[in-house]
Amino acid sequence: MPSTSSSIVTGLEAQRRFVADAAHELRTPLAALQIQAENLIAADLSGQTRELADELRDGVRRASHLASQLLEMARTEGASIRKRDDIDLAALATSLLADFYPLADARNVQLAMTAETPCRFLGDRDAIGKLIAILLDNAIRYSGSGGAVELRVVNDGKICALEIVDDGPGIPEDAMPFIYDRFFRAAPQGVEGTGLGLAIARSTADRHGFRLMHQNRSGATGTVAHLRFDPTAVPTA
Repeated sequence: MPSTSSSIVTGLEAQRRFVADAAHELRTPLAALQIQAENLIAADLSGQTRELADELRDGVRRASHLASQLLEMARTEGASIRKRDDIDLAALATSLLADFYPLADARNVQLAMTAETPCRFLGDRDAIGKLIAILLDNAIRYSGSGGAVELRVVNDGKICALEIVDDGPGIPEDAMPFIYDRFFRAAPQGVEGTGLGLAIARSTADRHGFRLMHQNRSGATGTVAHLRFDPTAVPTA
């Protein structure tokens, strides 16, 4: 007979597969609804009808994002590291930062980056890129109009780290222990999200043996996301 632990693992794997399949199947009808909503908005509508169409489009967009996040969560939890890429952290961060300029411009948020000395390590480039993208997206969305987000690459010879600093409202201290829980949201009203981003980020960090933590800034409003890389993962050659 199978052991209790193996039965639990099998059950969890079946649950992850079900969530992944369901999220994947939802993406196609939601994409079709998104197109229909856009077509509806493009029509000659009255003021009130246009408002309702805009709300429909935004709701479908949020549902589509949730389905994508659920799929990513199912793929991330319990997965093994598929690749061991030699990653230049500053180069990866610079590339990701460039992708976020349109969002930052739309929200009137200034982006900046500083990199001290080279920082290299082994890991799954795609997965770590998604992790950093989640942190950047959160920082930009939490910062108000006229705010700023700074990305720092730090390497003091002992610690290789990425820090993302925003000047948003910060995170309530009583909420801090729960921010990596699935579907937990500490965001103020007006900041959209699914409550899955940081759960995905923590899962990716844990798989790589990295440490992810958030803390409120000292002496200023805002939050600092710290991602510290395992020194043993830094290539020696």
